[in-house]
Parts: sequence; structure tokens; C-alpha cells
Amino acid sequence: KLVALVADRDLSRSGITVNFFDGVARMPGGPAALAIQTGAPLITAYVAYQPIGITITFEAPIAVPISGTKEEQILAMTQKCADRFAANISKFPEDWHMLQRIWVDGDFMERSE
Repeated sequence: KLVALVADRDLSRSGITVNFFDGVARMPGGPAALAIQTGAPLITAYVAYQPIGITITFEAPIAVPISGTKEEQILAMTQKCADRFAANISKFPEDWHMLQRIWVDGDFMERSE
């Protein structure tokens, strides 16, 4: 069985602070917390639109760090998700749509110019 969660959007405004494309962003810690609590694997997946149709790529599970507090483990796993999202978005930028701002630092737009 598979439970799919949208993990690149913090809709609660209380997400985990991560580095995302060299900017400070917030992403939800729920997927990592759920994986830690239940022992279920945390797997990132990506949808890309190809000439042959839609492809979905599933990556290897993100391991729970063996040390650190639960909060530190959640932070590390959420940062790993952010790193994977950034890598895939860089490959297929046309397939990622930012419907609301996820960066929280005010100077991100200036740095991107």
C-alpha cells in the first residue's frame, strides 16, 4: 500500500526550515514524522511530462538517521526531501508549478536576478 503526500508545500505555516535552491524555505515535516513514527519508508516521487506521456519516478527510501533527537531526524529527512525535489526540478523545471510562495527569506528574488 502507498500513501501519497504533497511534501513540497507547507500549508500550515509551521513547517521545517530547509535550504531550497539556496534560499530559506519551509516544507512540511509530517511525511518524515510519519515515517519515523510508523516505520514506513519515506519515498520521494516525481511526475514528468515526456513525449511518450507522463512518467512517475520513485526514488530509494530516505533513511531515518540513527542518531539525534526526533526533531533533528525530522529536519534531516525533510532537508533530504528538499534536496531531491531541487535536483528533479532542475532536470524538469517546466513540470513544477509553484502555486504559493515557499521561500521565507525576503531577499530570495534579488539573489535570483
